[in-house]
Amino acid sequence: LSNSTFCCSNLKLFRCKNIISYFGFNTKPLSVEEKEYPLAYGLLVYKWIDELYYTMSAIYQPQNVYCIGVDQKSSEEYKNGVGYLQECFPNIHVMITPPIKYCGFSIISAVHKCLSHLTSLNHNWKYYQYLTGFDLPLRTNREMVRVFKQLNESFNGEVSRFQTERLKSKNITEVPNGITLFKSSLSATFSRKTAEYLAKAKPALDYLNFLNGTSCPDESFWTSMLGNKGVLDVPGSFNGTEFLRIINKYKKNERKREDPSALPYYISRYQLWVTSRWKACKFVSGSCVFGVGDIAMLMQRPHLVAHKFYLNFEPAAYFCVYQKVRERSSQNIEEFDAKRYGYLPGPRLSRGESVERWFINRKS
Repeated sequence: LSNSTFCCSNLKLFRCKNIISYFGFNTKPLSVEEKEYPLAYGLLVYKWIDELYYTMSAIYQPQNVYCIGVDQKSSEEYKNGVGYLQECFPNIHVMITPPIKYCGFSIISAVHKCLSHLTSLNHNWKYYQYLTGFDLPLRTNREMVRVFKQLNESFNGEVSRFQTERLKSKNITEVPNGITLFKSSLSATFSRKTAEYLAKAKPALDYLNFLNGTSCPDESFWTSMLGNKGVLDVPGSFNGTEFLRIINKYKKNERKREDPSALPYYISRYQLWVTSRWKACKFVSGSCVFGVGDIAMLMQRPHLVAHKFYLNFEPAAYFCVYQKVRERSSQNIEEFDAKRYGYLPGPRLSRGESVERWFINRKS
């Protein structure tokens, strides 16, 4: 080896050792159960490399696989920082995306490219989850594995009414395959089989192409594809129209619910909007940035992740939640009740059971 090659190799080794040690990345599976049930994550990021490193260390497991899309507009320093993750961890894949624009097609396009990449890998991951660089897990990896087993290959995503004005100049009659459209958060969780369909099937690709030129298409893809059972043969699909009817019927009861540990139908992400009753946090772009006053409430939430945290706003909140979940990952998991997730609407639908009964009887 030349001196320059030896120098670069040593620098890479030194840098990777520092990243693993300083941010506490796990280098071995924490249990056989987790090793045998690997997960996949897609992220879209653009700033604050230190927060991304901490978030990645919180969700990182060597048996899992990750695809990180980096906004082309990010600083070179940031891009290099994300690139070091790919350099140090063979199961972290990094893509530089075209410039990301708020509510633009570039968001769902980048996320979809990462999803396609994850499905193309020779890797036996079981469930996919989308995150941002400002999320923190509320569940340990092992807890998530048990939750996903209970979900039984069903889809977990938000289901809301689609506003036709989002189509802009396009006509509702032009929607491919005549599917009914729904609005949902980009943060969703679904099985490998569902991911394969969304990444490769012609109806999914046709609909994705149709969304180019519409408003906030990242909020129009997942549930519109999954909520058309009988029209599209997406694994994990359901009758979105009927499901939305039931949600709206019991919406008032949901708003009155005070117990933070109560299990909602959508558990992929916990996010508070300025219209919520909870006013303890700081709101940025209409969404809550969690602070120290939110910690106790967050630790009771049954969701998989919480959004959002900023390290420049009450960082103690971020590190407290981070530490509590990390500590739990090495403790006895028997106290965690994953079985109740098996009674969520998604798994119920997969078993042919009533969803409305769940909304009526739900206590926790």
